[in-house]
Amino acid sequence: MCKNNVTLSIVIRYTPNQLYSYTMNLFKSALLLGFILLCSFLNAQDTLVHDTLHVKGVYQGKNLFVKNNFNENENGFCVKMVYLNDKMIMTKTNQSAFEIKLSSYSINEGDEVDIKIAYVGVIQPSILNLEDIGSSNKPK
Repeated sequence: MCKNNVTLSIVIRYTPNQLYSYTMNLFKSALLLGFILLCSFLNAQDTLVHDTLHVKGVYQGKNLFVKNNFNENENGFCVKMVYLNDKMIMTKTNQSAFEIKLSSYSINEGDEVDIKIAYVGVIQPSILNLEDIGSSNKPK
């Protein structure tokens, strides 16, 4: 019976200049990664929603009009997303007022509609013609 023991030793020696260069490259890589993560986080801040305006009603053949307030803290408008029956239909409405074109979606007169408007900021957007979906409930 034959046993072969093999030992492999690798010794890597760096000169002070090589070690400094290697350390600086690691530092630059870590800094770049941190910068990318920070930018991603700041971009994600735009999509963070603080509150939701929620109304239910019955489609009566009319579209809805929404007043969208300007949020100075975000340097943009408050409304970030609009959902119709739990399906996202609009994002980043960069206007002071906009129309939710209910007639563009596969709903018929008399169908129930569930509208959620996701927004940031302290001032809630408002649906100007809430009565056009026969909503007796106040926005939540």
